[in-house]
Amino acid sequence: MSELKQIQDMVTELIRIVGNTNAAIEELRSDVKELKVKVSTIEVRVDANHQEVMYELKLLRSDLDFLQTKTTHNERDIYRIKNLITG
Repeated sequence: MSELKQIQDMVTELIRIVGNTNAAIEELRSDVKELKVKVSTIEVRVDANHQEVMYELKLLRSDLDFLQTKTTHNERDIYRIKNLITG
């Protein structure tokens, strides 16, 4: 095989390899683009869920504060009633 033919074959093989590499890169670009959209969608959902959880936590804290105050008042009333009964 002549040296020129060998070089031509090598160049042809390199062109094929580069073509395959470019196709793989384009596929990866497409996959990355798709993943970015999915991640963005997930971020929106996570943010919405976070907001909801924080709101519920705020409500629970408020309820807990109310219950603690109510319990304190009830304990005070029970103490007064016991003192009235026992004299």
